[in-house]
Amino acid sequence: MENWISVKHQLPETDRAVLAVKQLKSGLRDICIARCIPNYARYHYETKTYTEEPYWVCSGNNNILYWMDLPDMPPKEVGGDE
Repeated sequence: MENWISVKHQLPETDRAVLAVKQLKSGLRDICIARCIPNYARYHYETKTYTEEPYWVCSGNNNILYWMDLPDMPPKEVGGDE
């Protein structure tokens, strides 16, 4: 699994889909396709301040632990099924 990258060490480039591992509330892990917004301005109601932090767009969960690049698309076959 040397291709998985911890979000603590590096984030993907903006506006690029990646394969991601998310931590569910139950403690289990799941895989999704996600995009990262690295400098998302988040407002904190308790302190009435903004902070810039990574925000992940992924189905129903933002607790991303690891990510990796998606594989390349297969080549389009000339005259083959599409």
